[in-house]
Amino acid sequence: EERLIKIEALLKNDKVEELLERNEERQQQLITDKQEHEEIEKRKNCLIVHGVTESVSDKADVRLEDDILKIADMMKEIGVDSVKVTKVIRLGKKSPSSDETKPRPLKIVTETESQKWELLKSAKNLKHSKEGDWSRVYLHPDLTF
Repeated sequence: EERLIKIEALLKNDKVEELLERNEERQQQLITDKQEHEEIEKRKNCLIVHGVTESVSDKADVRLEDDILKIADMMKEIGVDSVKVTKVIRLGKKSPSSDETKPRPLKIVTETESQKWELLKSAKNLKHSKEGDWSRVYLHPDLTF
């Protein structure tokens, strides 16, 4: 009888350990799911812009200012002055000989998701632009996670 009690206790311990392991796995999955959701939320206001010429300056702050001015010009060209851009970032590593290579894409972060969609809807007007070199500029949502 004493032996049966020990066996039952061991079985209960095994079941408890198994339940604890499953609980730990589920907690890890919840954390991962939450992180993925936060990443998606973070990117919902982001756009990627291809084809905007890059500044030749060696100074990062001058290049950033140039990019901001070019995005502002683009937004005026397509008539979306109401859209507020909170961040402009060049993606990728700057190549040493930027004369012959194509420009790196720009990531634009808008204040709201609706502003992002407003900008995307109006971007088709860039094709028909007569001023500037906007006919080769393309916008799309940031789809990375």
